[in-house]
Amino acid sequence: MDFNAYVTISNNTYQPNQIHYCVKQDMSTYTYSAFGLTFQSQLQIPEMLLVDTQHCDVNIRIGIVPDSLSGSPFNGGIWQAAPGQFLLKVEEIASYYICSGCDITIEPDPGGTEDEVRAFLLGSGLAALLQQRHILTLHASAIQTEHGAVLFLGNSGAGKSTLLAALCAKGYPMLADDVTGVVVDDDNIPIALPSFPNTKLWADSISKLEFESYRRQRVRTELDKFSLKMVNFCRDAIPVHAIYFLSHHNQAHILLNTDHAIDQFKRLYQYTYRKKFLRGLQLQSSHFKIASKLLHTTKTATVKRPVHPFLLSELVETLEQDFAVNSDHLSRFVSC
Repeated sequence: MDFNAYVTISNNTYQPNQIHYCVKQDMSTYTYSAFGLTFQSQLQIPEMLLVDTQHCDVNIRIGIVPDSLSGSPFNGGIWQAAPGQFLLKVEEIASYYICSGCDITIEPDPGGTEDEVRAFLLGSGLAALLQQRHILTLHASAIQTEHGAVLFLGNSGAGKSTLLAALCAKGYPMLADDVTGVVVDDDNIPIALPSFPNTKLWADSISKLEFESYRRQRVRTELDKFSLKMVNFCRDAIPVHAIYFLSHHNQAHILLNTDHAIDQFKRLYQYTYRKKFLRGLQLQSSHFKIASKLLHTTKTATVKRPVHPFLLSELVETLEQDFAVNSDHLSRFVSC
């Protein structure tokens, strides 16, 4: 893609109703699906699923973004947030302007690669957009089970992607990795949204799980970590059945506990993806309502594993046995 295919404008501070980008009209567009939304994009996003539809929920354009947001936005360093607006400026890669949950404008830096531009779009950029649409963004991987969606929450390095891949190897369809979106439907049932069929694994995990035949691409040249396209992927939004908070401890065994309600809420907030954005977007109340309904209707537990060894097979077995229990509360299940 020609990242220079846009026109510079003189006034680069956003004002309401101002046309703040100008792009060439002959640029190709691609239509994708993710998080229950349809994206029409001038940027190729191979991680997402291509779809054939005229419907569009979100436009992604290459263009000019403002230097700053007007008024008194919340400033997070490289990002600014205000109700309905979000601005992210990543030096030597790109700047991103997300507006009203339906429009993303990207101004790439001449030194940024397409992989780098997409990385911040699919991370912080999409998180801000989903939050603007009142979608709960959890730092979680997720699978489809016969009982509903099972989510695994945790910090980076907790083993979310490795656990996801191990469960996929056993036949469970992938629903999301790293970021899982949750909404509440008209029946007050929390629903997990499918993201896109990509996960990131270290080379030793790929070898251990026998994923060498999967299509993959190195994340960064200096890292032995790869982005993989998963074969078995659930494209449908499904009710949430269980949530597991992943962590590790210094003991030699796997420990599974049920937390008190207040601890569950604290952990859910702790593992909210890009939770600092919520303050600037003024969406703390929306987040609280969805989180409360999710915890009220969903089985939750904390799982601790040894740091070394990982005990992956034992962890999978423990979780499989647990999420098969107490599934009667789930009133319906959407088959993928």
